[in-house]
This record gives sequence, C-alpha cells and structure tokens, in this order.
Amino acid sequence: IASAVRMASDMKMIHLFFALIFIILPCSASTSYLVTSGPFNNIYNPSLYSPGSWYINDHTLIYGPGQFWHMAGITHTNPADPQFEVNLAHATSVNITDSSSWNQQPFALGSVLPETILWAPYIINYEGLYYMYYCGGGSSDLEYMINLATSTDLWSWKRMGTLFTGGADARDPMVLYLGPDYISTWILYYCATNPDELENDVHHVTMFRTSDDLINWSEPGIAFDGGETGAWSGGPTESPFVVRRGGNFYLFSGSWINYTDTRVFLSQDPTDFGSVPLNTSIQVGEIPSHAPEVVRDVDGKWYITSAGWGEGGLWLSELTWHDGESDDNTSMPIPTTQPPIEVHFNTSFDFYEDTTGSWSITPDGVNGGCPLNNSFFMSNSVGDDFVYEGQLTLTTKDGNPDGTPTEWTRFGSAAALVFRANFDDPEIGSYVVNIFTASNGPSGVKFFKFPYEEIEIFTTQVNQTVPYYLNVRAQGSNFLIYFNQVGETPELIINATDSTYADGYFGLN
Repeated sequence: IASAVRMASDMKMIHLFFALIFIILPCSASTSYLVTSGPFNNIYNPSLYSPGSWYINDHTLIYGPGQFWHMAGITHTNPADPQFEVNLAHATSVNITDSSSWNQQPFALGSVLPETILWAPYIINYEGLYYMYYCGGGSSDLEYMINLATSTDLWSWKRMGTLFTGGADARDPMVLYLGPDYISTWILYYCATNPDELENDVHHVTMFRTSDDLINWSEPGIAFDGGETGAWSGGPTESPFVVRRGGNFYLFSGSWINYTDTRVFLSQDPTDFGSVPLNTSIQVGEIPSHAPEVVRDVDGKWYITSAGWGEGGLWLSELTWHDGESDDNTSMPIPTTQPPIEVHFNTSFDFYEDTTGSWSITPDGVNGGCPLNNSFFMSNSVGDDFVYEGQLTLTTKDGNPDGTPTEWTRFGSAAALVFRANFDDPEIGSYVVNIFTASNGPSGVKFFKFPYEEIEIFTTQVNQTVPYYLNVRAQGSNFLIYFNQVGETPELIINATDSTYADGYFGLN
C-alpha cells in the first residue's frame, strides 16, 4: 500500500526627543494619501480544508526556512466565538500571492492553562530564533497576558511564559526593531484602554513597551489615542502594525467606522502618533482591511492583508507608498531567500516505528508501503474520542523494466489513517479509513476494521498523485468521515456506528 501523507490530530477535544515635522497634505482625497491599497484577493480559506465554516482573524505572516511562507492566526468556526478561540491556525505556501499553493497545517499552538484564549500572534526572526508574541487571555478582562513562544523552524513551538499582564483586554502585540539610534532596541505595540478599566468612557489606545532583549519589557506608555469611538467593542486601535520608512513611522490601526476600516497615521517618533480626540494625529491612509499585516514578498513588492469573522479566510492586496522614500531604508527589508530544505513530515504525533513494510521521510511527506501485504507506520499516541485528519496522496509505481506490470499496477494502491489500533499488530485489532484505487474496479473511500471487515464504502473517483484530505471524527461508537480533494469543500461521506474498539493507537497504512 503506497502513500504519501501529511496529517494532524486534535485530541480530546524613552526614547524622548523633539522634532519638527513639516508635512504638506492635500485636503482629504484618498488619492492624496501616502499609502494606498489595491483590490483584495482571497489567498487562503480554511473552510476548504476542514468541515464547517471557519474564519481567520488577527494573524501573522513570515518567510521561513525552505522558502516557505507561514501564516499563524486566530481561528474558529463561524459564527464568531472569541472567548473560545483556543487554537492558532497554521498554513504554509511557497508563493504568498497564489491561493492554490497554500496548504493547511496542524494548529501552531493550542491553549494551555492559565491561558484562556489564543489571540493575535506576531512572529519575528532574530539571530535564527523565531519569537511568537500572542495574547493568552487571563482570569479576567483586566488581566490579559502577553505571552511568548519560540521556535527554530516555525513548526514546533516552546512556551517561554508570560512577559507581562497588559490590563483591560490587552491584545494584538506587534514588535518593531528600532536599532541603536533609540534608547531601546525593540518596541512592542499592543491594543489596550486608557484608563485601564472596562467602562464606557475609556479611550481606546495603542500602548507600547521597549526592550533590549525581546524578553524583559519596560513599563507601558501610550503611543496613540484613538478616542472613545469605534466600530466594535475593541474600538479603533486594534491590530496595530508599524512600519518605518526613512525617518517616518506609519501606524496601521482599526477598525473605525466599519469592520474593514483601517486608518494609517504618520509620526517621526515611534512612541507618539498623537491623539484623535486632541487633533494631534496625522492620518495618511485609509484601507478597507481588518486585522492588517504589512508584508514584503521576495520580489520586493509590498502587500497588506485582511481577515476577520465571517470574512472567508485570508485576503491580500498590493500596497503602494507615495511618500518618496526609498524601499531600501525601511524596517521591512526584502525577506532573505533561504536555501531549500527537505520538507519534514509534519505531524502532531510522534511516529517512530515501522511495524511492517518500508517507510521513509521524503520532501512530499512520509512515504511507505508493501505491495502484497499491509504496511503500518505507528505512533505512540493513544486516543478514544478525537478528530484525526491528514493529507493523503496515492503514489505511482512504474512497471517492471521488461514492461510487465508490478504488483502495484496489478492490484492498485491505497493510503489510510489507522486508529484505535493494537500497536504491535494492527491486524489483530484496529479501525482503518483509506482512499483507494483498484486496477479493475471502483475507487473511493473505505471504512473497515481488522480482523478485516468492511463497515462502509463511499465510491468516488480517486486519482493517483492528487492530494486528498481525510477527516475522521470519533465519539464513542459513532464515526463521521469527511473527504475532499485539496482545494475543495469537505463533504461528509460516511456516518457509521461500530463499538468493537473503544481506544487504541494512531498510525498510517
């Protein structure tokens, strides 16, 4: 049985200075803004990969090892349920603008107490280590935590704990490198309120803290006062993102009148973007985006993203600057092109033993098989009720050199998820869901158990070299199985009941 598989599981479930700024701005027309966007294109929709309707909200994008773009962000099924957003979505792509190249990956992180939520990650790379700042919630709205996790590869994350407690719904951290010209090397922006309480008359503000080591942060200051008004409870200072171009700093902040309403403000002081109520802020842009991230592609082009509740995933628009500054003098240089590396088998399990057959890790995932017998690659993870999903591809096997068919071409091939299995010998006891082809019969998806007994078969066209997703949801004796070709909407194809096995190991076949 030949297979190439990627899979996942969700088991049970101050610097102070003075400067005069001379800026001449024409009156109000959007065409006179210093930064503008174009049309937005949908580049990643999580609902194409998982059953139900899913959203991406505040997120981060970073170019990483192997020339892969990584996206991590808030996710949940629609409708919005922010207090139950407890996992960070993860998706990857070799081309940030090409929707067909984005692939869903297992969650980047799941909440662990005392975290109550996982919101608004932001990732930077410093000296080969990736730092992910995020909001972990807290025991009350007045005690929201800004937490840190680190990674060497953008796949596996190690929690480093809480950096500080930010006050009333403090969230949406973003970190900017300032460099030696400022009193601190780094500045961290986040959304909060002033005063630090949950009252109707609070001002929505962008707070900042500074650091020289990315770990220890100063006491907070107010970088921007958005006032008392806003489209949503979070007000107009959510999702702050700051870009330096030359000696100017641009703060992207929203939402304002509408949900997808981001405004851009200009300052030469990264700690002071003024106050909207006091008319001391300088607006230089207005972009129809929610939770924006500014990003540069490897070709040097600038882009801005948009996402949110009910928005259908992640959107991207080209960003244009009209400030006359050089693209070379900025806080966002062109991402470094890193040499390709072998794509590892991405899994939330610890697969460590081929019980039968021959398995190997390849750039396409884990590949294995045995043409005439069952071949198993087993993990040491055990579960009873779970969601078990994976991307499976049937590999091709050419004929013999003399032109005669091999066992693969005579009998077809299959790739399968194995669960509630006996570790030492899954053929003694286990459940299996596979996608299969046959040389002279139908193809499709089969749910069966060992000792071999078919439970249910769904007949459909299955092609070799085409990636498919299987999603198995087990609760007690009930099994829901979803299936789709990658890029299409998942479909519930099997709803079956069987009580033979209550728990066991996970694996591949």
